[in-house]
Amino acid sequence: MKGQKIIASILVIGLLFTSINSAKADPINSINGFTPAKGQGIFAVQYRSLHLTSSVLNQDIGATFVPTVLGYGITEKLTAVGVVAWRATELQFDDPFSGDRIQRDGAGLGDTEIYFTYRFLTHDTASSTQRWQAYLGLGVPAGRDAVSDRFGRLPASLQPSGGVLYPIYGLSYKYSNLDYQFDFSTFYDQFTTENDISPGNLWAFNFALARRIWPWTLPEFEPDSQLTFMVELVGSWTGNTEILGVEQQDTNGFETLIAPGLQFTHKNLVLDASVQLPIITNTQVGTSETDINLISGFRIYL
Repeated sequence: MKGQKIIASILVIGLLFTSINSAKADPINSINGFTPAKGQGIFAVQYRSLHLTSSVLNQDIGATFVPTVLGYGITEKLTAVGVVAWRATELQFDDPFSGDRIQRDGAGLGDTEIYFTYRFLTHDTASSTQRWQAYLGLGVPAGRDAVSDRFGRLPASLQPSGGVLYPIYGLSYKYSNLDYQFDFSTFYDQFTTENDISPGNLWAFNFALARRIWPWTLPEFEPDSQLTFMVELVGSWTGNTEILGVEQQDTNGFETLIAPGLQFTHKNLVLDASVQLPIITNTQVGTSETDINLISGFRIYL
């Protein structure tokens, strides 16, 4: 529901130079990085490898996500973006009775998310630009949410799909000048109830600061290629789960990760990579905590 991984077809490489649209540096770990201009399309794929642990039964959780993003600039201010994700999750833990190591896993098509973004405020000067955007979206459970293995039905955290509809609300701000770029975005996912279970609502935020490091000083004409160093703060808060209308206490949590990354742009192509490391973790006893997340991907402006 909240994650992703990358599969790239080499056939896409043929598209790289079929468009005159140029690429731009944008956040790696936020949907705010996928907003094309009017009449411009975007195709992007990411690979996300996540690793979490929990002290309860010595749990070790590995997750892989592959989100594919398609976007189009309908007008100068209105953009449509769709995200389809494939996910695979593996859980290993100690059997409390035998002491044996148990493994459970699930994989398949995850949730599909559709966004509309509207830029409601713009302020440009000769050397800088500022943008405010509002987001409205809907998450749809496109995959299976009742997968079972030899031990029975998988827990919700291992299911490919969350199994519920959820509206998504968001707001973002972007400031950029000739050398630096700052981005902020925040989103709120409001999960509905399915099979008498309502997952805790999700609030997420992202701060990103980017600096072009090659070329360090802009030449007289804008270069075809550039390399950007980026540092992001990626945070999320998850509310308590409800079962049969009863709120399950101590199922919430808050986490903030720091994510340094590199982004290479050439004409209409962007290649990027980032690593997420936890700096603030405030989760309940028994819930999992992030160890390290690895993200890589590409995007093409068409």
